[in-house]
Amino acid sequence: MLAKLQVLDLHSNKIRRIENLEYNRCLRSLNLSNNLITEIEGLETLTILTELILKYNMIEVVEGL
Repeated sequence: MLAKLQVLDLHSNKIRRIENLEYNRCLRSLNLSNNLITEIEGLETLTILTELILKYNMIEVVEGL
């Protein structure tokens, strides 16, 4: 757990699901571009997130924003 993490760049990592971010409550910027994500979920606890980059994914479902 990286509780004070503010910027996380995980682009181009073949990620299929957004998960295990619930304890990163200081996260302000999250880059998940160019992955294999089909569903936006699990971001409810990231209440101060101001930048979310999801371009070049295969998103079909949006939940939990």
